[in-house]
Amino acid sequence: MITISSHELNYAETVNKKIKLGIELTKIEDEQHQLFYIKKNAECMDNKQLNNKCLEKRESYTVRGDDISYCNSKNKVPILLNTKITYSSFDGFVYHHIKELE
Repeated sequence: MITISSHELNYAETVNKKIKLGIELTKIEDEQHQLFYIKKNAECMDNKQLNNKCLEKRESYTVRGDDISYCNSKNKVPILLNTKITYSSFDGFVYHHIKELE
């Protein structure tokens, strides 16, 4: 989970923000993730509402649902909760469908 969230955690550190990471407890499908970066020109750097002409795709990759859900490995949640997270932007965990822990 920390590896998959590293881009967001790094970004949050650069803008001095805190974020919480969600622990998914239900089964989810595989996902297509895409990373973009802002083109470095005056128009884009001054644009508060980034549009498609200011964004350029950096990479695209598939994340397996089983790799980002604790649905079949709920016994690993306590291990995750006890893991030392070294990002200063990390502000804790939240559960998605907490009733799944019952």
